[in-house]
Amino acid sequence: ALFQAGLSHYQAGQYAACFPLFRRLTEVAGRTKWADLAYYYIGMSHYNLKNWNKAIDALSLVGTEGGASPNTLDPQGRTALHWACRHGLIQCGGTLLDLGADPRVADEARQLPIDLLSPRYRIHLGPALRQAAEAWNRQRGPRRGG
Repeated sequence: ALFQAGLSHYQAGQYAACFPLFRRLTEVAGRTKWADLAYYYIGMSHYNLKNWNKAIDALSLVGTEGGASPNTLDPQGRTALHWACRHGLIQCGGTLLDLGADPRVADEARQLPIDLLSPRYRIHLGPALRQAAEAWNRQRGPRRGG
C-alpha cells in the first residue's frame, strides 16, 4: 500500500508528497525489492526537483537492499542512467555504472544513455559508458532487442 500510494504521487508529479511514503517503506520493508524501488523513486523525485546531490545519494542505494536493479525503467522506458546522462550528472552516472547499470538499455525512443549526453559532458562520461557496454558484452553477450 505504501509503494502504490508513493508511486501514485510520483506519477502525478507530486514529488514532495511521495518522500514520506517511500522513506517509511525503506524502514518497514528492510532488505527487499520494495526498499530498493523506494530508493529509486526517492532518487528520481529528487532528480525531478533538481536536487542533484540528494538524487545521487538515493540512487546510489538502489540495488543495496536486495531486489531492484539500477536498470529499472520509469514510465518513459528510461533508466536512472538515461536521466543522469541527459542532465550531465557525471558523478551520478559513474555511480550508477558502478552499481551495474547497463548502458546498452534503449528507452522507448530507442535512445541509449550515451545518445542523451550533450557534447559538453560526452568527454567526461562517454568513455566510461563505452567501457561499461564493452564489459557487459564480454560478460553477458551482445544485447538483443531493445
